Amino acid sequence: MLTALLVLLLCVLLWLKGGAMWRAIVLAMIVSGICVSSFKWGPLLGGPDQWNVLISVATLLAVLAALLSDVIGKLVYRERITVYVGADLIDFADGVHWVRGRVTNSGDRSVERCRVKVLKVDGQRSRIENGLLQWSGGKREPITLCSQEHLIFDIGTRSAVQGSPLQLLAYVGSHELSHDLVAGHTYSLALVVYGDNIRTRMKTVAITIGAAAHEIEIP
Repeated sequence: MLTALLVLLLCVLLWLKGGAMWRAIVLAMIVSGICVSSFKWGPLLGGPDQWNVLISVATLLAVLAALLSDVIGKLVYRERITVYVGADLIDFADGVHWVRGRVTNSGDRSVERCRVKVLKVDGQRSRIENGLLQWSGGKREPITLCSQEHLIFDIGTRSAVQGSPLQLLAYVGSHELSHDLVAGHTYSLALVVYGDNIRTRMKTVAITIGAAAHEIEIP
């Protein structure tokens, strides 16, 4: 009994912490365990001989695997999405400070049609709600975020002028949206990462706009 509990605990740890290979091994161990159990205990439960029980169970498992291949693939291969916005990502180019963020996929499954939105801005009334953010370089189409890769997105720009606002940049369809976050205040931005094959991920970012053009604090 103790050995069985230790094996079960090891399988749970490998499933939660391991990569796709270990999850596939755990899944194979579960299937093997079902087959061995059916071979050993099937006749004792009133079933036919051992080999017929094993063949029947293996056939059933094969049918289920074929029907649930997409579900099994999502169980084995997973994305791990993190969103980061920091002062170290701010670039100065073409006379303005670009405030940017980064979406990283450290998992072993790609994110299809990845995109980032600003749901809302707390700290000041904003005209931007559910506005899409563009990728660095001005690309606005959804992008595939592959395994072990990251993408940079633009949040807004601030001109190199004392007391200038941070201009949020977003779009809905073909319509561009912009909103100025005036200096001297702290704002909370609710960002969301979407993908066709993932659950949404939310990230709340606090941004403090100082008086000087370079004073943009992101804890």
